Amino acid sequence: MVFLVSLVPEADCVVRSGLARNPFTRGPIRATDYLCNDSGAGLIEDCIASVKSGSNLIIFPEGTRTPVDGPMRLQRGAANIAARGPCDITPVLIRCEPRSLTKGLPWWRVPPRRMQYTIRIGQDIPVAPFLAAAGGEAGLAARRITDHLHRCFSYGGSGRGGRLGCGTAGAAAADRLSAPDARRAAAAARPKPVDPF
Repeated sequence: MVFLVSLVPEADCVVRSGLARNPFTRGPIRATDYLCNDSGAGLIEDCIASVKSGSNLIIFPEGTRTPVDGPMRLQRGAANIAARGPCDITPVLIRCEPRSLTKGLPWWRVPPRRMQYTIRIGQDIPVAPFLAAAGGEAGLAARRITDHLHRCFSYGGSGRGGRLGCGTAGAAAADRLSAPDARRAAAAARPKPVDPF
């Protein structure tokens, strides 16, 4: 996160509420006026207001660091903000070699060689096609955006920062078709992998 905040102008981000209560981190959190994730439904409105005021909102859709051997699990918060905003998404991949500072590994366990970070910024993902495919229903669009982001960040098999691929959202309104037609439309509208980076 520190890398992104240092590179993004007018950066705002969502942080764990525990950081705002921690005696070592609460000062910087308060000084930056970052959004805490403990405000429930109001958090989405606060995030939308932040973007509309001109800030660049940084959100990690995993919500936390991925365990070393665990699958990537995305939360829907980022997609809900994008769908309800509405605002497009700029995917960013941060990769660390050798892996370090991951969930489940003690922070003091130093890797055998110096860590090297790579930051790749992808092409913007427009949310309008997702909203159109969902008939304007933000909740359904958010689910589809989350699925799309999962495919983007896990393309290439590992789900751990391998080659990324995203397609465009299919505009077929599969939810308004009969079951067999919906399956055919969904298969036809399934995004084809392309490298957004």
